[in-house]
Order: sequence, then structure tokens, then C-alpha cells
Amino acid sequence: MVAQRALAEILGETELKAAVDAYVAGDRGADTARSVLMLIRPSFTIDYCHEIYLSSQDEDEKSMAVNLLKAIGDARVLAWIPLYLSDANAAVRAWGIGILEELYYRDEVESEAYEAVLRLALAHPENYIREAAVALQTEMYPK
Repeated sequence: MVAQRALAEILGETELKAAVDAYVAGDRGADTARSVLMLIRPSFTIDYCHEIYLSSQDEDEKSMAVNLLKAIGDARVLAWIPLYLSDANAAVRAWGIGILEELYYRDEVESEAYEAVLRLALAHPENYIREAAVALQTEMYPK
């Protein structure tokens, strides 16, 4: 964790936000930018992805910002998942359930808070979201 903070400090907020922008835009080197962001996971880039989601008028940018949150998000992102699951954009909804899965596998969220969002996904009107939620629930509570 110390090394991650040191790398974030060395690279700087401006450059790391530029890496987020490059990934979201699908620019050349986007996958490299994603890999670096996954390694460092600076808090401000997580917030920046959510800001892009909230402010962008471009549906692809919004979905790519949420996609990146699946890779770099931390426990704070759990609170945003209901918003993503209710988005009109199918890609955003899919990445929203993907974030829920990722947070479970990383074991970064307290189970009580996680279960509240899982219940929301279990009641989702979209079959894909419900199926993914059932799979997570089955993994969490095997028979």
C-alpha cells in the first residue's frame, strides 16, 4: 500500500487522471493505462471515474468509466452500484453487477452492506442482473 501511494505521488494526479481519460476514450495505450491504474488504485481516480459517469453526455464514456471502476474500485463504490444498476444504458448496468462481483471476490466490503446491494440486484427487472446476483448469492451461501 505504501508503494502504491508512492507511485501515485510520483506519477501525480494530473497524469493519473489523464490515464483515466485515455482509458475511457479508448485511446492508444488504454489497456496499459488500465493496468497501471489497477496496480496503483489511487482514491482520486476512483472518484474521477464516478464524476465522469455523472457528468458525461456520451454513453460510451459513461460505460467505460464504470467499466474501469470494476478494475480499480474500492469499498466506496458499493454505494454507487444501485445508481449503475438503474441506468438506462445496458452496458452501465452490466458493469454495475460486475463491480458487485469484483468487490465480493476481493473481500473488500462488509457483508451487511454488500448484502443490501445484492438484494437489490436479486430483485432487478433485468434477467441478466438477477442471474448474476443469484450466482453470487449461491457462492456466498453454498448449500
